[in-house]
Amino acid sequence: MPQPGVQMPQKFVSTVTKTNQLAYLLYVPKDDVVAPSESERVVDAFKKAGVTDIQLTVYPDDGHDSWTRAYAEPTLYDWLLKHHR
Repeated sequence: MPQPGVQMPQKFVSTVTKTNQLAYLLYVPKDDVVAPSESERVVDAFKKAGVTDIQLTVYPDDGHDSWTRAYAEPTLYDWLLKHHR
């Protein structure tokens, strides 16, 4: 589900991959809580772990509360619905 950058990308990626969860990441350059570079580090960590089916969405004008906008996006639900177990 929508996740702004996290402060411990290796642990986050490890947890997501071990539990077979989906990753819909948000890149928010104006985030004043989590450094935007953390989103890039998480994407890199996923790639290094061999995970290629991740979604990174950029909201250049949003602040930390980027998930409100993400949940309003039809593309989030389209992305979720294309995945099944």
